[in-house]
Amino acid sequence: SFARIHVANLINFGIVPFTLENPDDYELLAENESIEIDGFKDAIRSADSVTLKAGGKEIKLNLALTERQRKILLSGGLLNYTKENA
Repeated sequence: SFARIHVANLINFGIVPFTLENPDDYELLAENESIEIDGFKDAIRSADSVTLKAGGKEIKLNLALTERQRKILLSGGLLNYTKENA
């Protein structure tokens, strides 16, 4: 989990605050391992979860965002969102 202010900072900089559905899955990821998330942009638009694929493993990630947070992320961060909506 993240503190509320940390989530806000991540989103403002365009970083998606995914959390692991199962915290034990953290051990399945290796340093410098390539990951893939199918439908990444669609997940940010409307999904509450997404599946990360890495090294033949599938790990479920949760994404709890408000509609405004989703728009900010899709814009690439708060600065871009503000420019687009000014």
